[in-house]
Amino acid sequence: RLVTIGIWRPVEILICDALEIVFPCVRTNWISESQAEVELEFTLESHDQNANRVLVEMAIHDQKRLIEAEIDSSETRIKEKFVLDNPPLWFPYDHGTPELLPYEITIKADDRIIDKYEGRFGVRTIELIQEPIDVERKSFYFKINNKPVFLKGMNWTPCDAIYARITEDHHRHLLDRTVDSNINALRVWGGGIYEADVFYELCDEKGILVWQDFMFACGVYPQDEEFLNEVREEAEYIVSHLRRHPSIFVWCGDNEVDWNYLQQNVPYFEKNRINREVLPDICRKLDPSRPYVPSTPFSSDGRHPNSELSGNVHLWKHGSSYCDDFYAKCRPNMVTEIGCISVPDLEIIRSFIPEDKLWSVENEFWYHHCSDPLRSGESYRVGSWFSTIANNGLPKPESLEELIRYSQQSQTEATAFWIEHFSSQPECWGIFLWNLCDCWLQVSDAYIAYGFHEKPALQAVKEGYGKIQR
Repeated sequence: RLVTIGIWRPVEILICDALEIVFPCVRTNWISESQAEVELEFTLESHDQNANRVLVEMAIHDQKRLIEAEIDSSETRIKEKFVLDNPPLWFPYDHGTPELLPYEITIKADDRIIDKYEGRFGVRTIELIQEPIDVERKSFYFKINNKPVFLKGMNWTPCDAIYARITEDHHRHLLDRTVDSNINALRVWGGGIYEADVFYELCDEKGILVWQDFMFACGVYPQDEEFLNEVREEAEYIVSHLRRHPSIFVWCGDNEVDWNYLQQNVPYFEKNRINREVLPDICRKLDPSRPYVPSTPFSSDGRHPNSELSGNVHLWKHGSSYCDDFYAKCRPNMVTEIGCISVPDLEIIRSFIPEDKLWSVENEFWYHHCSDPLRSGESYRVGSWFSTIANNGLPKPESLEELIRYSQQSQTEATAFWIEHFSSQPECWGIFLWNLCDCWLQVSDAYIAYGFHEKPALQAVKEGYGKIQR
């Protein structure tokens, strides 16, 4: 656990005129065979008490428009629709090209430029399809530009526990490995952070879809008005700031909060005002072009949040075989968390475990680095490594080298099995493996150990996802 580490993102003083362009975005309203309607939206924020009459020049792809606007002493929201002829569309990289088109906004008064903004947008539509499959089941999948897309996903957590150490190079390296591993979707997990702008910009460029959680995770949060107002203020900024990115395809209220209500014996998770009232209202108001899901896992018909009959599921059973009935008999619409723990290579282990504590692993150093969310001190996680190996039919490790080899083999085989098993089910439209990278030195389910050391299972991701043509 880390205490607050102070200012960890760039701080700057902006010198601006009386008017400023804030929160610009371009959303796609509809696409036909030969046209698309897009809507440019932005706010003109006033920094003085005077009314201002200005000219607003808008250039979007191959079109231009000039309007006059009367700006009061607070702020004015401007929306303009454009119909584009045969525009190139933004697709996930493995379904087409993630085309990005330019747009520009210029504010003038008396032939003087007051403010100017240049950006890029993608022409693409997103739909969440939740329709009856049979008497019990309801679908849960996404259409992009009217085409169903199988989400070959991975969970994204902060790539360093000390956020101030994260650089653009971290994001570039990991997102390059994402595309190289045939991953087309990342879920920004609700227990982490809203990522840096460069992360979303790179996802836009590379055609990586982003499932964006709001930052609530594994807890029962306050419901009083004072707290809700803080949530509202933060969420309004986040949605306004991030909505310009075509890579974001869904807003999700939180990570496992519905489920946590049941685990903590708190009734009526549907009455959680944060994910059932505040957040969806903000998304509808500020970003109506994207779907909103209250939580993950989520059941759209009022069943247990982790029901496989509707919505999406998180599948966790550390210590079991990867082909246990728990996995093999599951018929979900989408798996948004699933993983198998493996021990990183010996050189990584030696960087955080003292030489005289390397074997056996029943000691405080291993317990401290075993990614145990219970922080129990004598972790069940360490025991689960051996149970997993045994239940997968492998010999009991008699040395650290064997523990590394057998645990990595288990993770690799589990990855291959899960990808093939779930992608072969026609009603299942996505898998998000847990997780891409570690944020510190530890033993975990990550496919890339801290310091960008790749585990063998990442190759299984590349091969398994490479076979999926949906």
